[in-house]
Amino acid sequence: MGFIRHIDDRLELMGLMLETTGADLTKLSPGALDAQFRSAAYRCLGCRQEEQCERWLNEEHRHEKAPGFCPNAELMNSVRD
Repeated sequence: MGFIRHIDDRLELMGLMLETTGADLTKLSPGALDAQFRSAAYRCLGCRQEEQCERWLNEEHRHEKAPGFCPNAELMNSVRD
């Protein structure tokens, strides 16, 4: 897999995780949003749980808390609807 494809795939998973868990990053303070989103993207890119993430997202978990294996679970769970 090419590097750009890897980035695209991971950002898609991150977006799906945000949507599925009901996380709303706009709840972060405006000054923190850019830094927090960038950090979350880097954590997602470095995560080695891609298959587990895809399986979890394909199950019925709408508006549940982010799973413990997700490196962004704490952030996502802190800004849920």
